[in-house]
Amino acid sequence: MMKNFLISLSLIFLSYSCEQKREEKKDTLNNQSLESDLQKITGSISSSKQQISIPSGEYFATNEKLDDYGVSLKIEKDSIIYTESGNMGKMYNQYLLKEDKTVDGKIFLKYSEVINGYTGDADKPLYFGILQYDKGKLLFESEYTEKKYGLKNVIFK
Repeated sequence: MMKNFLISLSLIFLSYSCEQKREEKKDTLNNQSLESDLQKITGSISSSKQQISIPSGEYFATNEKLDDYGVSLKIEKDSIIYTESGNMGKMYNQYLLKEDKTVDGKIFLKYSEVINGYTGDADKPLYFGILQYDKGKLLFESEYTEKKYGLKNVIFK
């Protein structure tokens, strides 16, 4: 009787051991599949949220309608400053803008703070502007410039 008990116990242990190995293999395959799916998702996110490299420097509005105004964007590694100046270089408004997101080669900028002048409507729009870099030119689409100057699209060089 003891012999039958030991044989039964051995079969149960063997069965349990095989089941454990099967579960471990299944977990390994699931983890590999999960890692692969995660890499695919991460890869597609990083490609849609690509880094856009705009050379540092000061860019000035070239639109004829803005000839009497000194509208510029100063782009540095860690900041973007929008400036409006008038006769003899007098600075009227200067705003620090922050990058909110980047989608399909467009940088969405939000008003962050006033550096000089007054806020006015700078903090009102959902986005202060949308910036795109193309062959040495900055294409700037802005509700703020549309309201203030009647120009929704401004080109900076």
